[in-house]
Parts: sequence; structure tokens; C-alpha cells
Amino acid sequence: MKKSLIALAVAGAMTAPMVAQADATLYGKFEMRVVSAKDKALEVQSDDFRIGLKGDSELNSGAKALYGFEMEYNPDSAGGFTSHKDAPSNTASIRKAFVGAAGDFGTVLIGRIANPAEAVVAKVGNWSESASGFAYDQNPDFLGSTIAYVTPDMGGFNGYAALIAEGGDDNGAQKQENNSGYLVGGNFGMDALSISAAYWTLNDNYTKQALSTIGADDSRTWAGISAAYDFGGVNVALGYSDLEAGLKAKDPHSVKTTSLLVSGKVSDVTLWANYHDYNYEVKDTNVSDKVYQYDNEFGLGAAYSLGAQASLDVEYTSADGIKGTGTKDNNIFSVGYTVKF
Repeated sequence: MKKSLIALAVAGAMTAPMVAQADATLYGKFEMRVVSAKDKALEVQSDDFRIGLKGDSELNSGAKALYGFEMEYNPDSAGGFTSHKDAPSNTASIRKAFVGAAGDFGTVLIGRIANPAEAVVAKVGNWSESASGFAYDQNPDFLGSTIAYVTPDMGGFNGYAALIAEGGDDNGAQKQENNSGYLVGGNFGMDALSISAAYWTLNDNYTKQALSTIGADDSRTWAGISAAYDFGGVNVALGYSDLEAGLKAKDPHSVKTTSLLVSGKVSDVTLWANYHDYNYEVKDTNVSDKVYQYDNEFGLGAAYSLGAQASLDVEYTSADGIKGTGTKDNNIFSVGYTVKF
């Protein structure tokens, strides 16, 4: 599904992993899941079938040119019931497509990139499924039409800034502003402690086309911070985020989320438990019918490493709907098998 979890420094996907490549690298992730959700029949899902290419080449200046492309194809999603069809469902999507450069000055990327603010959510996020529909994560996973800069490492800290410029007509119903949004943030790590923080703002035309969560038809801002500490093999992470949506409307609304995750590893098994508390502030009564409103969500899970590139996991997640909003309680139990290369 949307997330993969446990403090996988998502922002690092923008910097070190790509810079380290000397030649083109083909990589991929294939995941299958058996999912049992409340009031739904058992489902076998092809989940996160991804393949990508990344690499670098030397520049005359001594810096490196970077490039990356990644797509995802889930044949049994978006329409369902594809197991009996001769023609597979067409659900291919482009996740990343960018070029850039890296050197002593840092890293510059341009194109469609992974949202570095996901590092904030990754410390406390679920493994794969979410009974609330990932209400705790109001970040777009990727940013299109983006120019991003990442600083070099400075004593355990690196910062980043990004400008999203979607373009479009200067007038008319789809009039675009000079920029569609911007993002700033940073990550700090020292010994057993890691901290991530980010802030972004996106205008209404960009969110209307790119997002489908709360307030997707109007401008929004998001701010979040999370911290994790490793207590001798037991990782404890705390996170807080605040989404403000409908900024141009008469009745803005917001979602404030507080999260906790505890995880640890015993031999080849990783165990985790997490909890999300949601605080909705919706002034416009017409909005509440369009928003999944949950009071809280918790998850439990375990993943067993079958080797360097394969794992088997089991996860249970449950969310309590807020009475009076029309949102029902939900729970999901799933078993997944993942192979990477």
C-alpha cells in the first residue's frame, strides 16, 4: 500500500543512496498480500510492484550527474476482479522521474521526486496497511514539477528546500499562481537519536489535481516533527503533525495527529506496535461528510527476514470512527511476502 515503515529515512532516498551509485542500477520491489478487512471478503492483493533505474556519471567539474526513474504496476487494483480477465488492469503509474547533480555543494534534483517530508512520517508509520486509510499521513508521497536542493551533511544535519512549479494558464478557471508550493525541512542524527522536521504549503490548483485527502480542493499547509531513540535495540519514536486545509475557504479545517511507535528486533524478527491519535477541527458542516474522521488507530505487526532481499510479515491495524461523522470502526489483518532486488 502507501507506506513501508520503521524509520526508513525516506529523505535519504534523495541523497546518499543515489550519490553512492557509480553506474546505472536496476532495482525493484514485488509484494503480495492476503488481506482480511472488516465487512469485506478475503482479498489477495498484488501490492507495490515497483521497478526503477538510478545512477550517476562523472562531470568535468568533479561533481556527479544523477538520474532516476521508477514506476509501479499493481495489476489487481483500481477496478478489482481482474483475476478472471484475460487483459490485465492498466494501473501503471510513474513514481519518480528526475535528473540532478551532486557534489561538495550538496544535491540538486529536478523533476518528479520522493517527498523528503516523508522522513517525518516514516519514523512512526504503519508497515503496509492502515485501517484509517493512512489518516496519519497527509503528505503527498511524491512532488512533481519540482526543483529541490539538499545540503551536504553538516555534523549529522542535512536540510532541504523545494519549489513546486506546476505551470498552466495565467488566467481562466485553471489560473495558476507563480508557484504551486514550496517545502523546507531537515534531518538530524547522532548516535542513537534521530530527528526529522518539515513544513510545506501547496496551492489549491495543485492539490486539486494531485491529492485526494482532506481539503483537496483548496490550499493547505502541513508541518510535522518526529524523533526516534534507540534504547539498546528497542526503538521508540514520537511524532506530531498539523494539516491546515481550506485556507481560502470561509471555514478552514485541520487535522492534528500525535503518533507513537515502539519497535525492536529479535534475531531475524522485527516486532512493532504503534498508535495514532487524531484531532479534527472542521467548522464547515458540509465538509465532514467528505472526510474520513477517526478518533484513533493502533497497529501491531512482525516481519521475518528470509534473506537479504526477502521477508514475510503479518500486520493488524484497527481504527475507531468518530461518532456522528458517519465513519465506521474498521480493522485490517494482512499477511505479506516481499522480494526485492
